[in-house]
Amino acid sequence: CALKSEDKYFEVGELLPHTERSAAEEEYLKSEATCTAKAVYYKSCSVCKGKLTATFESGEMLAHTPENAVEAKHLKTEANCTSGAVYYQSCKVCDTTLTELATFVNGNPTTHSFTEKIQDDAHKRTEASCTVKESYFYDCSGCALKSEDKYFEVGELLPHAERELVDAKYLKSAATCTAKAVYYKSCSVCEGKLTTTFENGETLPHKFENEIIAEKYLKKAATCEDKGEYFKSCVVCGTASETDIFYVDALGHKAEWVDSKTEENKKDYYCAVCDTALKTVEFKRPDEQEIKDLENNGAILLPNIGDLEIPVGMTTEFKKDEIAADDVDDDVVEDLVAESSRYDVVMALELSFELEDGSTIKFENGEAMIPVQVPGVRSGMKVFAFYVDENGNIEL
Repeated sequence: CALKSEDKYFEVGELLPHTERSAAEEEYLKSEATCTAKAVYYKSCSVCKGKLTATFESGEMLAHTPENAVEAKHLKTEANCTSGAVYYQSCKVCDTTLTELATFVNGNPTTHSFTEKIQDDAHKRTEASCTVKESYFYDCSGCALKSEDKYFEVGELLPHAERELVDAKYLKSAATCTAKAVYYKSCSVCEGKLTTTFENGETLPHKFENEIIAEKYLKKAATCEDKGEYFKSCVVCGTASETDIFYVDALGHKAEWVDSKTEENKKDYYCAVCDTALKTVEFKRPDEQEIKDLENNGAILLPNIGDLEIPVGMTTEFKKDEIAADDVDDDVVEDLVAESSRYDVVMALELSFELEDGSTIKFENGEAMIPVQVPGVRSGMKVFAFYVDENGNIEL
């Protein structure tokens, strides 16, 4: 019947292409605009209004969101002696370094690096002298600031201005009796003590106070009768004086009794050292009557007392020591005991003859023992003396 259906159909051929358009409409939005990209839209068909796959950008990118992020990639300049580290701001969203925007400083300045050497008047610290070299202050290599305490030296020290100044602080050694005072030389600029020296003043006088008996100080040797003379010496250096003298005793005669060379039947008191007969004396033996007189005066004598030769005109002392009773002849002991039990028995061990000049000569005779009684003395050394006068008489 040729009636056309209202819902049933058939197709032939191909679809026609879309009629593309760029419509920045919300329904076609692919991605919104950011600080790094514009908004992106899908293209659409002007016929069917359909969303196509192709895209297009539309509008402007958004502004960056700046922040102060301390990161190495945003560093503009490192810290130095005048400023802390300088950084570019960055975008909080995209982390882009915003070189076109303001910068910010982070941290403190570093210390100055005083390494730059400049030798001019503005940097001079000291002129050269005998104690310091010429010196200059360093400059900072980063900012050209001049240091106030760091410096470098150039050249050498100047020589000292040597002088000879006598002052206690320069004294090396004081004057003595053998040497003058020695001082160190000093510098007139720095007043320092130098190593070279000089002498000043005079030597001190010797102190001739030592009295030393030595060959090198001998002036005149002592003899039997004359004193010896020695020069005194200095207590400091030992030098002998030429005028100050001290004396030592005479040696004294070394005399003994010998037969006289000039007089018969006499003896000389002869010193072999000086070959001098000091005295010529007659010696005699006590006779029987003299021995009896001695006994009558209280002396108890051994029989051989008559063998002693006694010098005429001299004092004679008998030094005695205590002995035991059995060392004495029985008859002597009996006589002593009969006389008194209070008396000690003593005997002569030594004869001592004192001469007129004060010298003494001694005779030892073990056989000529002379026991005596000494009332009131019980022990110890006893002395019994008798005298032969100029006429040869013996007296107790």
